[in-house]
Amino acid sequence: MGRRDTFQYVREDQGDPWEPAERPLRSESRDAERQLELLTRRVLALRPEQRRGLPIGAEAREAIEVLLAMPRTAALARQTRRVRLLLRMEDQGALLRFVDGVPESGAADPAVEAWADALIAGDEALQQLLEAHPDADRQRLRALARGARTGGSAARRKLSEALSEVGPLEGPPSDPPEGPADGPSGEPQAD
Repeated sequence: MGRRDTFQYVREDQGDPWEPAERPLRSESRDAERQLELLTRRVLALRPEQRRGLPIGAEAREAIEVLLAMPRTAALARQTRRVRLLLRMEDQGALLRFVDGVPESGAADPAVEAWADALIAGDEALQQLLEAHPDADRQRLRALARGARTGGSAARRKLSEALSEVGPLEGPPSDPPEGPADGPSGEPQAD
């Protein structure tokens, strides 16, 4: 018996059914997945106050919060894939523009760095900080400042992170005011 060809009706607007459909190259698909993975990592690295402004839907936002609250288990990888899938459905261009506009978490805020320098230099700045932010943890900040004086960059980073959690810091701390009896050199003036 011979081979029988099947007959298939083809609409005129569909074209030839035997021609292969246009598909993206495998390398393009792989690159797009890599870009989406990097975007997902950058979104997950944002601080909570930065994530609030993300241009994403409620479902994706909820999935991100669930992922960040999860312990390190096998379910973490599954939830990460779910977040990536939900971000794929969002406007990735808008997400990328938003994430590019947000300073990196490692980027130093000048005000935070100025306060960290002042706290490392001495405890006088701690009093000024506590006057501006009375809800700040005095003991923790003092311990971190002392640790940063003797420790290395890791201790300073912890101090900077604690200062950024305190709240918005305005400008560098002011120098202690000179008393009326002090002259320009800091020595008492003779009357």
